[in-house]
Amino acid sequence: MDNRPTTSQRIASAAPYVCPVLGGGLGVLYVQIFHMQFVNPVFAIGVGAVAGAVVGKVLVHLIETRQLSGQSRPDERNK
Repeated sequence: MDNRPTTSQRIASAAPYVCPVLGGGLGVLYVQIFHMQFVNPVFAIGVGAVAGAVVGKVLVHLIETRQLSGQSRPDERNK
């Protein structure tokens, strides 16, 4: 018996934490690449983090919906 979580469970558990960080990082890159005098860098980073959080929630929702509807492939370890 193997009690390790499946790949989709691992992604669903990490996405709410990883996506906002990546979004904030993309906000930092945007501020560094496109120097604009009228945009506050903190605003761009915050928008990136919020967008990342939304993407993470949507990703988790899609994974959970797919698992509940039975569309995911059966795991070979559970046989």
